[in-house]
Amino acid sequence: MLRLYRLKGPYSGENIAEAIIAVIKTYKIINKIGYFVLNNAGLNDTCVSAIIKRLNIKDIKEHRCLRCLGYVLNLLVKAMLFGKNPEVFKKDITTAAILGDEKAALWHWRSKGALGKLYNVINYIHLILQR
Repeated sequence: MLRLYRLKGPYSGENIAEAIIAVIKTYKIINKIGYFVLNNAGLNDTCVSAIIKRLNIKDIKEHRCLRCLGYVLNLLVKAMLFGKNPEVFKKDITTAAILGDEKAALWHWRSKGALGKLYNVINYIHLILQR
């Protein structure tokens, strides 16, 4: 990390681009710009497009954007575990935790197969330091 800037105005791709461009110019690294690693948020695509345009880089954002592998794997695992609507599972687990119903939370995880059972075993081990 080179620097953190406070954004002025709305949280948008254009404003983020301005902050990044300021860092690029401060450190005089315009010629060293390669690829941008980011998630799928639309404002990130807007940001990269604005940077390419402002710095007169002869390329398009589709050639310069790399999606973060950790983020992509996280999406994949969520899809495998929770299906199309992970928020329903999260809501059920949160509700069980708020109500103090440990058995319901364990059952929700157990219903997700081997990975859910593994999750329960890991939580059980972490409950007591001696384990």
